[in-house]
Order: sequence, then structure tokens, then C-alpha cells
Amino acid sequence: MECEEADPTTQAEVDVLIFDYLLCTTINRLLCHGKAQAEGHRGDHQNMNWYLRTIDTMRRVLSESDNLTNDVRAKDRLLRFAVLFCCRYNLLQNGAAQATAPALIAHFLALHEGVGRNLTELKDAISAHLIMEAATEELGAAESQSTPRSEECIHHVQHALAKDTMAKGQQGYLRYFRPPRGLSLEMHLKNMSSILPAAQLAHAVIDYLVNMMKSLDPPILLQLERGKLDGLTREETRLLKARIGL
Repeated sequence: MECEEADPTTQAEVDVLIFDYLLCTTINRLLCHGKAQAEGHRGDHQNMNWYLRTIDTMRRVLSESDNLTNDVRAKDRLLRFAVLFCCRYNLLQNGAAQATAPALIAHFLALHEGVGRNLTELKDAISAHLIMEAATEELGAAESQSTPRSEECIHHVQHALAKDTMAKGQQGYLRYFRPPRGLSLEMHLKNMSSILPAAQLAHAVIDYLVNMMKSLDPPILLQLERGKLDGLTREETRLLKARIGL
């Protein structure tokens, strides 16, 4: 019986399929790990770090690839943010330097590039919390004799986001810095974050990312395993599997 081999012209596409599958597996494991840690349970840091190192290796290999779909890129942005968030909130121990609060909010804003709107109210509350945290970090780092006001620090965060490559093009975030007439910028952000107590931020972010993953496509390899790829008939899926050697 002859052994089926993948068409060599499809190797780049197969690499992306594997990357997509590993991304989804790693994201799901990380979110479960983060939730367990947030609830006071013990997580498997060593096993989690193996997945993250594997993703980093494949990411470097595929960094110049033109075959990455918007869906795969969205998953990759989600994982990058999830790792930064979990490290900053001590939900993950991987030896990486802790992300700054401005970097965290920039990555959170970039999550929504090309992704449908969902959970807008919760998204706004999380964004407001992260912006205020970045402003607090800015305030704590101030070394001048005259300590800057909170609103001044919030404006510093806005200027930092305007220069950040992750946040560029995400102009929707500007509304966080435009309070209604008669309301201070600080109070505007506090009002936006009021639906989410600060103590529940970690749980809320994990739940938000879980729901965002549900809005993205399942891994194509999983769809192929089920015998039906979105947009194709079962027969077309069978022919595709034969072509790529699955």
C-alpha cells in the first residue's frame, strides 16, 4: 500500500495549518491555566512554557510568510496579549520581563484589529482599567519635585499610545480620552470602568479572551479532522486532505 505524501508545493500552507492548530491549543491551555491561577489553584508552568517556546520558534520561522490569514494573525495577537497580561498579574511564570502598563493597553487595543465587535461594554471597562493603571505607573515613575496630576499622567498615556505601533490605526481608543462636557477625564474613565470592580479584572480579562476565541475560526486541522472545512463540501474537503497528505 502506497504511503501518501504531501504535495511539496503546499508545504508553506501546511506550516500555517500547524501553526494555527498550535496557536489555538496554546491559547486554550494558557487561558485555562490563567483562570486556575486566578482562582488560587496550582498551574503547570513548565508544561505551559513548553507550548510558548514552541510557538515562538514557529513564529520566527513564519514571520515573513504571506500565507498567514487574518484569522491566524488575530489569534497570534490574542496570545501575545494573554502572555503579557498573565505575566504582569502573576498568573504565569516564564522568566520574561514584566510588560509595562502602556504596552499592555496597546496590545489590548490591537486585539480588535479585524475582529468583529463584541462585548463592547466589558471591552470599554477593561480598557479604562488598563489606562488608569498605566497612568498610575506613570505617576509612580515621576521623579520631578512637582508631582504631576493624575489627568496629566493620563494624557501621557494617550501620547504614548499615539506613538505605539501596536495601537496605530486603532483610532477608536481616542474616545477614552474625550470625556463628555463638564466631566473630568479621570472621572470619565472611572465611570467607564465602574461595571468591573478592580478585584475582578483578571477574571474578566480571561473570560473576555475566551469569548473572543469563540468568535474566531476553529483550527483548520480540526475542521479537516471532522471532514468538513468551512466553505467546502465534504467531497472537496476529502480531495484537499489527499492533496496535502493528511
